[in-house]
Amino acid sequence: RAVVDFATIAKAHNAQRLLVVSATGANAKSNLFYNRVKGQTEAALRSLKLKSLVIFQPSLLIGDRSKRRPAERFFIQLTRAIEPLLPTFIRKRAMTDVGHLAQRMLDEAIANAETQEKTLKAEEI
Repeated sequence: RAVVDFATIAKAHNAQRLLVVSATGANAKSNLFYNRVKGQTEAALRSLKLKSLVIFQPSLLIGDRSKRRPAERFFIQLTRAIEPLLPTFIRKRAMTDVGHLAQRMLDEAIANAETQEKTLKAEEI
């Protein structure tokens, strides 16, 4: 809800562009709570009809964290171990480096803002 509230306020103050991080698998009708909330958020943002909306849907984010997340750490290590065995199209979707995501967002932010709506999937980030 906070993201949608922020976007609503930004639109009221004539913001020209909004970039938001969502998640791979975002779907308002998903049975998985996380994916459903992300999908509902995306749908609510689209309904605002912002001048320009760019949604990033990264996969599992990897990078330094201040909080310990044992299950996530285990999954990252497991994914890294089996990654060389995976087909390229799956490898591109398995993990997203936070530094790479940040750079891609910056590139998109300074690019042509005429795009009304754009969703970038994990393999495009």
